This record gives sequence, structure tokens and C-alpha cells, in this order.
Amino acid sequence: MRPLILAALLAFLIGCSARTPVDPTPPPIVSDAAPFTLTLSTTVGMGQDAGRAIVMARVQNSRGVNLPDIMVQFATDVGTLSADQMHTTADGIATITLIAPSTARVTVHAGTLTAQTLVTSQPGSTVQPPLEPQPPAPPVEHPPPSTPPVGQTPAGPLSLSLMIANQPTALHAGTVFSVQVANGPAQSYAWDFGDGGPIFTSLSPTSVHTYATVGEYIVTVTVRDVFDRSAHTIGNVSVRPPSYGVVLEAIPSTVVVNRSAWLTVFVTPMYGAPQPTTYAWDCEGLGVDIVIKSTNTMECTYRHIGTTISKVTVSSGLVSASAEKAIIVLPPGGIDAAHR
Repeated sequence: MRPLILAALLAFLIGCSARTPVDPTPPPIVSDAAPFTLTLSTTVGMGQDAGRAIVMARVQNSRGVNLPDIMVQFATDVGTLSADQMHTTADGIATITLIAPSTARVTVHAGTLTAQTLVTSQPGSTVQPPLEPQPPAPPVEHPPPSTPPVGQTPAGPLSLSLMIANQPTALHAGTVFSVQVANGPAQSYAWDFGDGGPIFTSLSPTSVHTYATVGEYIVTVTVRDVFDRSAHTIGNVSVRPPSYGVVLEAIPSTVVVNRSAWLTVFVTPMYGAPQPTTYAWDCEGLGVDIVIKSTNTMECTYRHIGTTISKVTVSSGLVSASAEKAIIVLPPGGIDAAHR
């Protein structure tokens, strides 16, 4: 009997050792909020703006969803940048302006992602006078681009349609403009963003501009086509300061005097506002006994019969907002006692 037990025990141990070990390390989790792709695009100026270019970075997650409020860092080996870092907008876009006398390599970082792009200035940004008198230029065999193509006529009047993304827009965030041209083709685009800055002329129907002051702006884009016709259209831009959308809720909203209710404030940061860091709770709305906390919940005890207005103020830096909630406080005995 004993040899049979020993043989069975030995067979069990051999079977256990032959099993494939289980890897205790769980598979990596990819967060939907983590940057997954970083795409760059550029718009280069022409004429007097030939030394300027707009660099736009778009950040998306693994599902192709645009990611807002991602810190994007910019660097260049030639020239200067309007900013070396910027948060993405609601469309997942961060933009800066590059001023460079020659081709520049712009490097962009977002989280663990890195991308580079070469930005080449348009030729002819500076005009040097001739060293000696030059003879008159011979006739041009082919018409310049502004001359109507031989044998072609406009299909109709030059008409424009301007589209403005992410409106209203946040302060210091890039606003994307795009114009569609009918009966062109277009030759050049001159952008007046309405904030007193210089007109930006480019070859692209899309442009990005950053506003430094809160306000309402009228944007004008003037398009010239190959038939030497021009047309313009306007659009309105609203630039808002950082702010919060705040809603205050209570459970329960009716209590007996000297009893408590739990208050919760729901905050939506808007137009580039940071997450709030401070919550100032005024349970009975008297402006006294204000409790400063770092969380969005508060247990309040109500000591006065009647309707009490509870209030909370959320803030971070210079951004703040308040919300109120009416709490009905009953005498001891509840509703029956209140109606006696």
C-alpha cells in the first residue's frame, strides 16, 4: 500500500512541474487620454511674410480621437518661435508662429511622442538692389500666374466661404480658419485677423491665428485668383477668458434642523481653464464659517429652520466661479411639525 501512495505522489509532482508557468505581469493598459499620434503641418507666408510660418501640431489617442489640454513643446534650430510650449485646444491642436530667415528644423514633443518637420521660407523674402544698371527684361514667353491662362475663362463670379473652427475660442489658443473658393482657381490668400496685427499672405486656404486679448474680432480674408480677380469675405471670432461651468447638488436637499446633507459640486473647465484646486464652502450662506477644502464634496449641518442657500466657490489662480443650492430645513419632527 505504501509503495502505491509514493508512486501517486511522485506522478502528481511531475505533472505540476510540467505545467507552463503563468506570467504574473498584466498586459499594458493604453489610456485613451495618452498621446498616441502626433501630426505636424505648416503654412508658410509669402511676400512680406516670407520669413514667417505657422506650425500646427495635432495630438490624438489610439482611437483617433483629438486630445485637448495636452502640453506640446516646440523647438527650432533656426529663428525664433512665438511660444516654446502650448496646450492643445478642444480639437487637439496646438499652434505657434516661426520667424526664420532660412530653412528651419522644428522639433515637437507631446508626452513620449516626438516629431520633426522642415520649414522652408518662400524665395524672395528680401530684394537686393542690382550692383549695376540692368537692361530691360525681355518679353515673357509664358504669362505670369496672375495672367488668365490662355484659352480659359472664369466659370462664374469668384465666391468665398469662410469656416472658423472651435468657436468660441480660448485665450492664447490657436484658431483655425479655412476658406473655400468657387470659380477660381485661387492665387493667394491675405488674412486680416482683426486684432491689429499685420496682414498675413500665404498660398494656403487654411491659416491658424492666436489671439492674446479677450474680445470679439472680425476676420477678413481676401483671395486673388489666376484671372486677377479678387474677392473677400468676413467672419466673427469670439475669444473668451478661462472660466468654469459649476453646478451644486445636495443629498438630501430637505433636512431636519441640526441634521446634515452632503453637497457635491460638479465643475467643467472651459476655454483653457485649469482644474480647480480650492473649494470654499459656505454651508448656510451667511459669509461666515467658510471652510476651505481641496475636494468637491462637503458635509454641511443646518442650524436654522427655513430655506438656507448653500454656496461654494471654486478657484485656481485667477479663475473662479460660484454656485448655490437651496436647502429646506425643517423643525424637529419634520414635515408634520412644520405644518402645525
